[in-house]
Amino acid sequence: MKNLKNTLSLLGGIFFIDVVLKRSIYPSPAASLNEGFGSFPSVPPWFVLVGVCVTLFFFILLLISAHRGKPVIGYLLITAGAASNMLDRLQFGGVIDYISLPIFMMHANVSDMMIAVGILMLVIKFKHEIYL
Repeated sequence: MKNLKNTLSLLGGIFFIDVVLKRSIYPSPAASLNEGFGSFPSVPPWFVLVGVCVTLFFFILLLISAHRGKPVIGYLLITAGAASNMLDRLQFGGVIDYISLPIFMMHANVSDMMIAVGILMLVIKFKHEIYL
């Protein structure tokens, strides 16, 4: 139970810091409100529902892993990043992106990076579990 409480506290803290960071930067000239991954002009309404479902899926995986006493940081990062981006979508109709990636002609934020790092951590974790 202690692992679950600590995991939820960490999730809430990461989520809170990310939301505060976005709100402190938006609407500065460096921030933009992107509707779809910083490169797509818009997303269909069902996309938000799919995003919420994916966020809930990773949240459930996070709860299960924490309950078993082995919280997986990848689940934590994906859940916090996805929840922060979903809050932006529901509140503003798009995601607040404040990091410009001119090489890829995209915009990003810390949430996007948390999701990418979380996925990378899960891929590495599961790859090692399969081969061991």
